[in-house]
Amino acid sequence: MKQLQSVQRATPGTTTSEARELTTKYTPPASPDRPPAEFQTPEGQATAMETDTPTTTLVERHQLDRLRADLDLSRQELEVARQEKERLEGRMRELSTQLDLLEKVRTKADLEATFADLDTVQAQLDEEHERNSKLQERVRALEKEIRAMRRQALLRPSSSGVPPGQASSGIPSGSSQH
Repeated sequence: MKQLQSVQRATPGTTTSEARELTTKYTPPASPDRPPAEFQTPEGQATAMETDTPTTTLVERHQLDRLRADLDLSRQELEVARQEKERLEGRMRELSTQLDLLEKVRTKADLEATFADLDTVQAQLDEEHERNSKLQERVRALEKEIRAMRRQALLRPSSSGVPPGQASSGIPSGSSQH
């Protein structure tokens, strides 16, 4: 209700139904005081990239939501890949220890088998490294795309026709009337 009243005050002559439509169209999905948990910093504040602005259109909001979901999924995949890399590095250490022990015994068949295992794990580790690199690039690209959409939304005038940074009276905010 407060939002309807503030929209009506900000845009004189707006009916309640028009104000309701504007608040429905331009209200971010989370409460204005608290963004969704996945977009909160440790202090509980959303970053500029992760909150909607009054000039964000419904289509852009859906695109941003889709990009955010994609970014979240990519981050999860990156975490899984990081854990797999750690597992493979642990296996590599085990095989290196085993190799050190076998070198002392010097049985040719055991050495060859260990070297084959070592080569296999090294190849898997290389694949995981490549996968991690691609996932990191994807996360960076998604973050960049979200920032670009946010910038574009911020540069567009608000629904009331008043450019950002100006009061509804048409006087730039911070200016005084004389």
